[in-house]
Amino acid sequence: TNTSEEVEKVNTIFEQYKKLTDLYWASPHPGYDYRFGFALPPGVSKKNGVLEASKLLNISCKEMLAVGDSWSDWQFMKECGYVGAMSNAHQELLDTVTERGDNGVIGKTVLEDGLIEILDYFEV
Repeated sequence: TNTSEEVEKVNTIFEQYKKLTDLYWASPHPGYDYRFGFALPPGVSKKNGVLEASKLLNISCKEMLAVGDSWSDWQFMKECGYVGAMSNAHQELLDTVTERGDNGVIGKTVLEDGLIEILDYFEV
């Protein structure tokens, strides 16, 4: 979609399928005018993936590191004790990660090896 009006149109269309699918919105990076949606079966999400991995591996989410670059990523990241974001992430995500103090870090962009920088920070 390119506008908030288009987002609303898509939301209206998907309203009739809300028992069959969940719709999540994201945008690639700040400065892009468009957003894209993920239509997934109910209960399927990055957040659910983190919670399921925690159970399967018998590891507390508070011991996990989550990394993202979109504000929508915060839905799963907030479950984890350690968080990182790419420097070109949405400002809301950067601010929220920074609020975690020593348990949050901002790395460079993916193209500048930001993920490696985040892993190094947490000594992973």
